[in-house]
Amino acid sequence: MATKRIEVIIMKNINRFKIETTLTIWLPLLVSLLFWNKIPNRLPTHFNAQFVADSWSSKLVAITTLPIILTIAQLFLILVISKDPKEGNIHPRVQKIVFQSCLFCQ
Repeated sequence: MATKRIEVIIMKNINRFKIETTLTIWLPLLVSLLFWNKIPNRLPTHFNAQFVADSWSSKLVAITTLPIILTIAQLFLILVISKDPKEGNIHPRVQKIVFQSCLFCQ
């Protein structure tokens, strides 16, 4: 009975953590939308070895691409972990590290 309650608490923490990481991924986009009119129409998106911009994108593409890619990566990781036949053997800390890896890409 006690182990069942511990499992429920762990799953609630993992689900809350998934929501928190998703919000963290999308937070820069939301802030950018607040300042949309102050952002230039073209933004540098790639730099050469001398740190000179050599590729430019529209502000829509520059602002939305990274959150979309990171969300897809996070959904893929959630799917992989949920389909793992030994999911019960994955320690909650390991699951958090997997989801935090998406945050470090930002």
